[in-house]
Parts: sequence; structure tokens; C-alpha cells
Amino acid sequence: FMLKRCFLVSRYRVGDGRFLVLFNIHNSAFDDAADLRDQELQLLRKLTMEEYEKGNYVVAGGDWNANPPYFVPLNNYNGHRFVPSAVTMNEDTFPQNWTWAYDASAPTNRQNYKAFVKGENGTTLLDYFIVSPNVELLQATSIDLEFENSDHNPEYIKVA
Repeated sequence: FMLKRCFLVSRYRVGDGRFLVLFNIHNSAFDDAADLRDQELQLLRKLTMEEYEKGNYVVAGGDWNANPPYFVPLNNYNGHRFVPSAVTMNEDTFPQNWTWAYDASAPTNRQNYKAFVKGENGTTLLDYFIVSPNVELLQATSIDLEFENSDHNPEYIKVA
């Protein structure tokens, strides 16, 4: 049984006549889904590049089910125990002038084999964004709710 993954595309016309194009994603997980993950990322890259080449502003984010490239937790990870994901995002998935947007000081996902106990359950960062070069990243923040309502914590970005 493999959950169906997807992404949702939303388009918003902005003042200059172009569009802000948002991709809300949930990519496949687990090592045995490598081929499917690659297909998903290739399609996402193709569509985001097409929108950017049209002059649109592009932000893609959600649950990547992989750590971002070169991810290292910061500032004691807010007291959480870091466990790297089985998969790390390939640095070449998007061009180098695109920006990976996340806050490395707190996790967005936890292991859920037992009830959450901060510092005991393994945690990692799976939820983050990529923004096109014509979008300025102003802020990226992990909102550490200590997994009160889910096995994920929210991630917030502010862009211009």
C-alpha cells in the first residue's frame, strides 16, 4: 500500500500582471519509492521552471519527505533529538540560484512510533520551500508546537 502523493498549483495575479504561482506539495516517502520520488521531482522541476521562464514568481513548499540539501540543525534544535531522514534532497534538483527556505533551529516532523516526548522521539525537517530567483526570501520560521496536533509542525515563510 502506497499513499497517493500530489501537489496543488494556485495562481494569483500580482500588480505587474504576472502571477505568483504556489505549488503545495506532498512528495512520496520511504526508500522503496525512489523511482516515484524522482518522477515527482522531475515533474515539479519542469512545471516550476516553465512558470519561472514565463516571468512568474514561483514558490513550492510542503512535505518533501526528505531533508533539504546540506541540512544541519542549529541552536541545539530547540531541545529536540535530530534524526536525519532516510532521503536527502539532491542539491541539483533546482538551479543554484533558487533558494531553499527553512528554519534549521526546530524540526517539522517527528517519529510517531510512540507518544511524543521532547528529546526522546527522533525529529527532522521535512517541510520547507524553494523559491525562484525573482522572489526575495525575507523570513523562514519553524513554528515549534511540539507536535501538539500532528506529527508535523508548521513552517512559515515571508517573501517579497
